[in-house]
Amino acid sequence: MTRIRSILGEPPAMLLLVPARRQWLYLPHYLTFDGQLLGLIRDKHGRCQIIATPGTHVLTFSSVYTFLRTTEAVTLQPGTTTVLAYDDRNRVWNWLFNADLVFWLLKRFISFGTTWDLVYEVVSWSVFIAWLVSTWLIRNHYFKFRVDDAAGQNDG
Repeated sequence: MTRIRSILGEPPAMLLLVPARRQWLYLPHYLTFDGQLLGLIRDKHGRCQIIATPGTHVLTFSSVYTFLRTTEAVTLQPGTTTVLAYDDRNRVWNWLFNADLVFWLLKRFISFGTTWDLVYEVVSWSVFIAWLVSTWLIRNHYFKFRVDDAAGQNDG
């Protein structure tokens, strides 16, 4: 930490990215910091730590499907750790998709009759189209962030 301080002239700031909730299946994300691609976050817990100069920085967090992204301005204070918790905005859609997947598996093994099979197909495709439109509308604000300042966690 002293070497970094001597190069920067003041205590560095640290940004810690963590998922807001536990993820069962973690998909990697691209991280861009002040317009420069830092790389792909592939940690199994979805965490990333950045040491930077204090000030306001622009962070772009995007999915491997590059059209799903969010850009956020983050202010880093000298000598502190800023914790940025991220989450996607599709939690309800994820639950609907899981329920649809279970019904689809059941439908493969059990016949509910022609009428109920047709009802299932119409509902399933309607939900899929609604999900597709919803995801397209929020594509540039797909992730949500919560910023917590944990002052004094770095040893100066």
